[in-house]
Amino acid sequence: MQITDHIQQLLWVEVYADSDKYRNPADARDPENVETVEILLAGEVLYPAQDGTLQRFGRGTIFWHQNCEYSICRNAVKDSRYRCAVFAFASTAKKRPVPSIGVWQDLTQLDLFVHEAVQLFLAGNTNLDMLSVWIYGTLLRQYIAEPENACQHIPQVLAMALRHINYVMPQNLSIAELANKAGCSVMHLNRLFKQQFQLSPAEYILKQRMLFAANLLNSPLSVQRIASECGFKTTVGFYKAFNKVYNTTPGEYRMMQANKLQHKFNNVK
Repeated sequence: MQITDHIQQLLWVEVYADSDKYRNPADARDPENVETVEILLAGEVLYPAQDGTLQRFGRGTIFWHQNCEYSICRNAVKDSRYRCAVFAFASTAKKRPVPSIGVWQDLTQLDLFVHEAVQLFLAGNTNLDMLSVWIYGTLLRQYIAEPENACQHIPQVLAMALRHINYVMPQNLSIAELANKAGCSVMHLNRLFKQQFQLSPAEYILKQRMLFAANLLNSPLSVQRIASECGFKTTVGFYKAFNKVYNTTPGEYRMMQANKLQHKFNNVK
């Protein structure tokens, strides 16, 4: 499929939390020719699955809409730290290029991609045609159709633990509390995480918290504020944890990401 044959132009890129006013695709100049892609960045939503049943979906789920189909924004699970990225394109295509629900392939790159897309769109002097092709192409490359009953490949106990981690993220939690929520022993939970991720539950939680922190470092928030948002009582503790995962300081990481974004900005001007 030629991307330029499928979409005409990028209309907007925005990130919403549950308290934000959502921009309805129906408000577009030509609402019958709008293709909208929503990606859940945090929290959970209730949404009809491919078989029509109402199911919970979490971080990394992609919802690919056409012609003002029902948005996920009104289905956020209460108190689940909902955040969603929305990409809207003008399109005259008769059908979407992929199934309506999928998952983002590389979650380690999701937040950085969204940040770069928003910044480049808001820059004002970016070549919109090139930006449209880059964003749409990345969405297609990262999209993976979610197989039916995919959750059956993960033990139910582990799925319950992952859901609880996602629910409280980025705050820390004890492994004993996590095992209690999942309905198993700490030893059994450790074994499941090692088998699935080659990480202990504590290592997995730390990695997810630092992914969240890395995303916030792309924002204007101070390191002190980010440490607090990620559940750290001291900045020193946050620095140690971040360095353990990324082998660099939060400040150096922020500079590296700013330089990468500037380079990409220069290439699409």
